[in-house]
Amino acid sequence: MTTSRSIRARPARLFSGPSSISAACASLVCLCFFAAPARAQCPPGPGGDPGPPNSTIPCGIVLVGTTAGVADPRGEFYVVHRDLANNPVVGCEIEVHFGTCAPDIRIAENQTFPGVTVECLTNDTIVRATTDVNGIAHFRIIGGAQASAPGVGAGYECGQIYAGGVFLGRVNVGAFDLNVAGGINPVDISLWLADAFQPNFVGRSDYNCTQTINPADLAMLFGASFAGGSTQSATSYCH
Repeated sequence: MTTSRSIRARPARLFSGPSSISAACASLVCLCFFAAPARAQCPPGPGGDPGPPNSTIPCGIVLVGTTAGVADPRGEFYVVHRDLANNPVVGCEIEVHFGTCAPDIRIAENQTFPGVTVECLTNDTIVRATTDVNGIAHFRIIGGAQASAPGVGAGYECGQIYAGGVFLGRVNVGAFDLNVAGGINPVDISLWLADAFQPNFVGRSDYNCTQTINPADLAMLFGASFAGGSTQSATSYCH
């Protein structure tokens, strides 16, 4: 089971106008005209503004494959978003950003888990889901890692989670499919072993957030392989 942690994020600074703007631009109309477009904000909860939130995020996530088009349940995780009074915030867009997970982490262009969408950008890949009536956003993210060389890849906690534009925290990003081909198979076991027996840590092979690659991670990889939920890799990836 994925370990979670509760965090308290600092409120985002919404607007800071340049000092060179003339005094006439102090009016509300002028401020609205010059302000840059803001990110979508979460709707306020019954206990007030959701930022800074009392939220629960996992310490790490694991990218998975599919079987018969269904995303592997072993990759499921959730984010709980709450307001200042610790009430759940409903209808809030939760984002997982992978822009600092180069060069190895790969996110599938087609996400089949209900409610999960992906946006492939030049310098980032963003996966989104929306909180339900309990303030919970559920994810299973299809993807993998291109382990081209042992110990070469993103480090610990390359993923970033946001709620309505408010930064919640960083998460480690692991991947069961280490060659983005053929689902989980013996090649992935060999690639994991290569990562384990060299000194440079890579986040892709750490499945339980210990910042080490150890036998517990190998057991999780074997478990995912025997369960049969990731027999297929994605056909295309964002980058």
